[in-house]
Amino acid sequence: MNDENIQSSNYQPFPSFDDWKQIEVSLLDVIESSRHFSDLKDSTDRSALDAALERAKRAAAVDTNAIEGIFQTDRGFTHTVATQVGAWEQQMAMKGKHVKPAFDDTLEGFEYVLDAVTGRTPISQQWIRNLHAVILRSQESHEVFTAVGVQNQALQKGEYKTQPNSPQRSDGSVHAYAPVEDTPAEMARFISELESKEFLAAEKVIQAAYAHYAFVCIHPFADGNGRVARALASVFLYKDPGVPLVIYQDQRRDYIHALEAADKNNPLLLIRFFAERVTDTINSIIVDLTTPIAGKSGSAKLSDALRPTRVLPELHDAAHRLQESLFTEIRSRLDEEGKRNGLEFLLQRIFIGSPFNLPEGYNAFPDSYCLTLAFNSNSPKQIFHPLSIVIAARDGKRASSDLVAATSIGYNFHAYGREVEPVVTESFRERVKIYADGIVDHFLTELAKKFQQN
Repeated sequence: MNDENIQSSNYQPFPSFDDWKQIEVSLLDVIESSRHFSDLKDSTDRSALDAALERAKRAAAVDTNAIEGIFQTDRGFTHTVATQVGAWEQQMAMKGKHVKPAFDDTLEGFEYVLDAVTGRTPISQQWIRNLHAVILRSQESHEVFTAVGVQNQALQKGEYKTQPNSPQRSDGSVHAYAPVEDTPAEMARFISELESKEFLAAEKVIQAAYAHYAFVCIHPFADGNGRVARALASVFLYKDPGVPLVIYQDQRRDYIHALEAADKNNPLLLIRFFAERVTDTINSIIVDLTTPIAGKSGSAKLSDALRPTRVLPELHDAAHRLQESLFTEIRSRLDEEGKRNGLEFLLQRIFIGSPFNLPEGYNAFPDSYCLTLAFNSNSPKQIFHPLSIVIAARDGKRASSDLVAATSIGYNFHAYGREVEPVVTESFRERVKIYADGIVDHFLTELAKKFQQN
């Protein structure tokens, strides 16, 4: 039996959606964050919302390529490209001439995805083939494993594979994708599943996870299947809750593990993986949109002014990690501003100031789960300026998250226990950094006002 016949015999056709629709899975985190996001969209300037969504899309475009090894990234590089700060284009160019074209192609792929989101273009085999051609527009070749070794062959964009593309595992076994001759029929069955009443009635996160999984089971193209699968999944997530699928390169291991579990007829892990990524993306956008300072930064404003209860016990450890993560990021930013302006800022693990109401559904921890930014000076002006953060835990179903870091100005940070236990996730660290920047900017802006008043 030749290699192609072996691969054909090992192929396990992707499951029908009927096999998925009975799965019991909690999507409470997605539901709550989506509700908060929906409320926020109603009160947010459209240009600010579009800018936040653009940053999420750019992050997705960076890391969907990195997951496939097109180039390497880390959270710092992804953030730089997503926010278009500093010399992001030069940093990208340093990674290779192929990097910017691959990134641009993926961005264009997301624009193509939005046509399906609006309903102007239905998802069909031809639509998917066109999506492949867009996302891989600048890629001229791909590696093929042959009997005589690895060869580079021209990539046929928008065309189904003409050679087997099932990879060999490290133990010598083959992960079988659909045989070449079965690919058109399997793709036709795939589209039929996406058009079924059962599929259309399902939660969008489940739709995204199923569409992604079924597509990668087939692996219809010679290369680029992962990138197309993640863009395809974004069609359903853009419909509701309105965000793309963002999977970071450092989450690849968990991503592959979830796909492998689905191969063993356990899609629950994959659905939950998608749910957590969607929740992370929404929460990052919420933090982005609720930063209290607009326009000129607090740092710049301060420089200008200087020129002339009951708590669920299992959340204590998570609250401590949240407190220390906030302390680290805020301390780092205050040190930078202190050097820049020749001032000394305090950051203490106590509460200073007047009590304020916490968000509904939360109870405060003891004072040890607080942080206070402060500036105290008697010369040349007498100024005392504090800003306190209170960490609180959910007390029931009214809470939208496990923990909240709340302030009197209403700029709050929501977190889930899974983000900090057993280890602090990278997406959590990124959100903390954004939140810390917003807190310090507000603190400095208000301090600048006190310098101007005195």
